[in-house]
Amino acid sequence: MSVKQNLIERVFAQANLASQMGGDFDGVVFKNPSITVARDPGSGGRPIAKMVAKKLAFEFYDEALVEAIAKSAKRRKKVIARVDERARGAIEDTIHGLLNPEYISESAYIKHLTDVVLSIAHHGKSVTVGRGANFIIPPDQVLNVLVTAPRKVRIKRAIEYEKIDREEAIKRIEKYTKERRDFVSQYFNKSYVNPSYYDVIINTSYFDIDGASDLVISAFRKKFPTFGELVKRAIKKTSKFY
Repeated sequence: MSVKQNLIERVFAQANLASQMGGDFDGVVFKNPSITVARDPGSGGRPIAKMVAKKLAFEFYDEALVEAIAKSAKRRKKVIARVDERARGAIEDTIHGLLNPEYISESAYIKHLTDVVLSIAHHGKSVTVGRGANFIIPPDQVLNVLVTAPRKVRIKRAIEYEKIDREEAIKRIEKYTKERRDFVSQYFNKSYVNPSYYDVIINTSYFDIDGASDLVISAFRKKFPTFGELVKRAIKKTSKFY
């Protein structure tokens, strides 16, 4: 069994059985560190993650991660998108599997997710959004960030940016919040809101995208000081775009 395959198997077992974060990743070499950004809906986590990637000239994985999982699983992107960051059950899997030959089971989805996230992490210089990536990549190889904001702030933003009424905004915020937290709980046996799983937690009530992205970059440089000079050069090259 290859080192990578062994790591995938361990992460998969951990997702189903472990009660604490972390695992035995000794001997696995990663070329460069990465960044993961978990985000509450309406917090601005995705645009912040995208800005961090642009400033550092890192690869950005959100929709691209879905595409990579689809390619790995040999499924159409929209098939993967239907199950992306959603918790499911064995009965639901069985029914869908009988009715839809393209459906991907929860265990297969997690296997492919783990494979893709680890492949990205081995190369490093990446910013990955959500999907429990912070529970897959060894913690000493990644800066894990949680972007959040008070519920009332997130509802207000949903109303403003999505042009929907308050009732619909509340419905969407609660729906996506539950789906993401249930996803982490079901597949990684972790509490999404446990602060010990993150290096940085940003409340965006008083931070714009640019300011919040600078905080993430500053924390990244602090955690990975030997990577600091490369970060400075990347920012210097990309600063002309801002």
